[in-house]
Amino acid sequence: MTNQQTVVVIDDDSSERESIRELLELAGFCVVALGNAARAANVIPALHPAVIVTDLSMPGMSGAELVDRLRQVPALSMVPIILVTGDADARVPEGAQVLFRKPLRTKAFAEVVKRLCARFCAAP
Repeated sequence: MTNQQTVVVIDDDSSERESIRELLELAGFCVVALGNAARAANVIPALHPAVIVTDLSMPGMSGAELVDRLRQVPALSMVPIILVTGDADARVPEGAQVLFRKPLRTKAFAEVVKRLCARFCAAP
């Protein structure tokens, strides 16, 4: 990618968050990593992300609640949202595009982020 697209990663587990950040930076994205959904809900609108990646289960505001809140912001209504979870029974909530189970298969995950960027964002 010549122009870096911004991906926001939200996960309360710092090692998971850093692992996803590193993976996406290696794939050529500019990554903003945040530790909780409530803070993310406040700062994401100003970041103009190409894709949002959020953990589904977090203390306080969950990933599903974050998706609901972000979908109410007109500028974010079409931004692709990827959920990650360790919960084997989790389903993709309305408003999200994809659900990945942890641990992530890194190559497949990075490819999905790239495809969503290509589909929903201006070409880099």
